[in-house]
Amino acid sequence: MKLTVSSTLGVLPLTLEEVKQHLRVDSDDEDALLFGYIRAETENVEQVLNRALVTQTVDLYLDAFPSDGTVNLPRSPVQSVTGVNYTTQGSTGVYGSTVGAAQYTADIFSTPARVVRRSTGEWPTADLETDNPIRVRYTAGYGDMGSDVPEPIRTAILLRVGDRYWNREATAEKNVYPTRAAERLLAPYRVW
Repeated sequence: MKLTVSSTLGVLPLTLEEVKQHLRVDSDDEDALLFGYIRAETENVEQVLNRALVTQTVDLYLDAFPSDGTVNLPRSPVQSVTGVNYTTQGSTGVYGSTVGAAQYTADIFSTPARVVRRSTGEWPTADLETDNPIRVRYTAGYGDMGSDVPEPIRTAILLRVGDRYWNREATAEKNVYPTRAAERLLAPYRVW
């Protein structure tokens, strides 16, 4: 299984202005540094939570169709499933064959969301290519704007950015409160 983000809107859950206000930074001297911290902590939180925060297109690659008929989608919340495509041995097109929408249903309300083969549906039985021949493309995230991300997650990122800003050395252990508070804010949103 392989997971890639093929497109995002380039939006982050926090703006530079929000972070600077929180940190009480008045100058523009460290804007690039702060923006890097926001991006890094956003990606870190997405990995920890197994969630997409703002809208993004996600591709899940599989080696085989699951025998139980269910494909779990590892990035929540899922907005929609765009399609299930596959590549057969000897074909010239990559992911050129499509599993018809009548063969499966997209359960976007479960966590994790999933693609489920209908009881009357079938996964293709053709000989598939050997490496990642199946692609499930879907759209995930809370919405198109940073303000669509739940406030506890935004606050946790803000605390983590602040901790990173004030404790720039890897060995800094002076201020563990923001890290613990951030983890408590994130805990209810973690997808296992």
